Amino acid sequence: MSEDLSSGADAGVPGRAGLLIIRVWIEEGSSDSLRANVRIASDVSVGFDRELTLTEPGAVCTTVAEWLDAFTAQPEQGS
Repeated sequence: MSEDLSSGADAGVPGRAGLLIIRVWIEEGSSDSLRANVRIASDVSVGFDRELTLTEPGAVCTTVAEWLDAFTAQPEQGS
């Protein structure tokens, strides 16, 4: 299930917020033509703390799943 957050970037988001951006492209002539640049911010108030470039769809999915697991495992600040 997804929630429409189009009314504002942080509308209705209590506490901390993270951000994960995936930019993908095809690199012609390469045996592993997929490129996925992943930028991760575990806390948007601090900024990006990690950036990787991956070449396999499974690695991208694993990175997203691991980030979500880590993000949801962190307690709220002040808790």
